[in-house]
Amino acid sequence: MGLPHGRLVVVTVVFVVAALALAACGSDDEPSAEEQASAQVCDARDGIAEEVDRLAGMTITTVTADDVTSSLRAIQGNLQTIADNESELSADRRQEVEQATSRFADEVRGVLSVLGRSLSLSDAREQLSTALSQLGEAYRSSLERIDCG
Repeated sequence: MGLPHGRLVVVTVVFVVAALALAACGSDDEPSAEEQASAQVCDARDGIAEEVDRLAGMTITTVTADDVTSSLRAIQGNLQTIADNESELSADRRQEVEQATSRFADEVRGVLSVLGRSLSLSDAREQLSTALSQLGEAYRSSLERIDCG
């Protein structure tokens, strides 16, 4: 028998409106601009952690200028990624990230300014060891504290 013509039209209209409403809401799988920026910041933070760990694992017998330069360039690139995404973060999150990034960058500049001032090999070994330790501490006291959980 089926539904009377009037009820069939009403049911059809209800289904069409419901389908359009669901389509207009978008998919829950699509992250917002803020979520995307936060993910980029966290990925960059993790990349910096990897490079800091890599540098910390170097010794005076295994370190090369190319390795150090490569890690420092990767850190610089990750800091730029963070800076590029800060504007999409909420105000509180942006402030947290900006402060952590600024502290870390200041510490890195300080560490780099100390390296290369030595005239002796034994002083250079000590400077390298100290600098890599300071770099790790700079990361832990700044960028590691950014909440990416």
